[in-house]
Amino acid sequence: MIYDFIIIGAGISGLYTYYLLHKHNPNYKILILESRFQAGGRIMNDGKSELGAKFLHNNINKFIDKYKEELNTYYVGNLEGKNKTIQDSMKLEDSGSISNIMHPKYAYNNEINIKYDFSLLVKKYANHKNILFNTPFISYVINKEGFIVINKKYITKKLIFALPVNTMKEIKTPFKKYFNNWYQANIITLSFELNKNDNQFKSGFFFEKNFKRTSFFYDNKKYILYVNIFDRNKNFSIDNMVKKICNNFMLDSYKLKKINWKTNKNFNGGWSIPKKTLSTKIIQIIEQGYKNKIYFTGDYLGKIENMGTATSAIKNSENIVKYII
Repeated sequence: MIYDFIIIGAGISGLYTYYLLHKHNPNYKILILESRFQAGGRIMNDGKSELGAKFLHNNINKFIDKYKEELNTYYVGNLEGKNKTIQDSMKLEDSGSISNIMHPKYAYNNEINIKYDFSLLVKKYANHKNILFNTPFISYVINKEGFIVINKKYITKKLIFALPVNTMKEIKTPFKKYFNNWYQANIITLSFELNKNDNQFKSGFFFEKNFKRTSFFYDNKKYILYVNIFDRNKNFSIDNMVKKICNNFMLDSYKLKKINWKTNKNFNGGWSIPKKTLSTKIIQIIEQGYKNKIYFTGDYLGKIENMGTATSAIKNSENIVKYII
C-alpha cells in the first residue's frame, strides 16, 4: 500500500495532525508509527499521579468536548516577589547555568496554568486512528518514483515527523542541523502520593529557597505533591533529594513515583530550550518542509515565547497542515 501520509510519533502533535488531515479529506490513507506501546507521547499517568503533561498554559476550549467546571481554576507559578535565590534558580542563572545561551524571548517569569487530564485529549484524538505501536522510526529513502520508503517497508507520498526536539537531533532528516538551535535540559519529576490531605500545602505551585532549580505543585484533591527538578548536575542523587524533601516537609507516609525525562528511552528529553541562535528564519525553514515531501511538527515551532506548551503543539499542527494541503 502507498499511503498519502505517514506520521512518526503518536503524541499530541502526531494525533492532532492525523485528525486535521482526515478532517480535510476522509479518503486520505494515513498511518502513524509509534515506538511505544501506547499513544500520548509525554502524557503519562501512573495510577493517581500524572508524571507527564499536567497543565494547559491557557484556555483551549475548542480542543475539549466539554470544558469541565473545575478546570476554571488557574494556578500561577509566579516568580514575582520571590527572593533572589528562587528567581535566579528558576531562571537557571545559578552555577552551571544555561542563561547565557537561552533565547531572550524565552525568559521564565510566570506560569499560568489550568490543571487538566491530558489523557482526555489522547482518547479523543487516538480514537479510530491507524497506529502501529512498538514500531520505531529507523530510516527513510526517496525512491526513483519519488515515494518515501520508511524502514524499508512502509511507502508514503509525504512524511511528517512529530517527535521531540532531542530525537530530531539524532536521526537523519533534512532538518537535523537546525535542531542544534535548541538546548535539551533534563527534568526529573517526582510525585509523593500522600495518604491524606496535608494542611501545610496549599493547592497550586510554590517554591522553596532551599531547593534550587525546583518547583513544587500540590494537588489537594488527590493529595499528591509533585516536584519538578530542572537540569541537575552530574552528581545529583534522586535518593538524596527525596530524603531532603521528606525532612523539609516532614513526610513519613507516602508512595513515591518518579521519572527521569532525559534518560528514559521513550521520551528522550524533557525540556527543550531555544538558544539565542534560533531565529524566525530557521523556524520558517522547518515549518515549510522539505521539497513538499517531508515535514516536522511539534510544540517548538511558532513564536519563541510560546514554545513548549500543549497549545503551541496544537497550533503548529494546524500551521503544518496548511502548508501541506
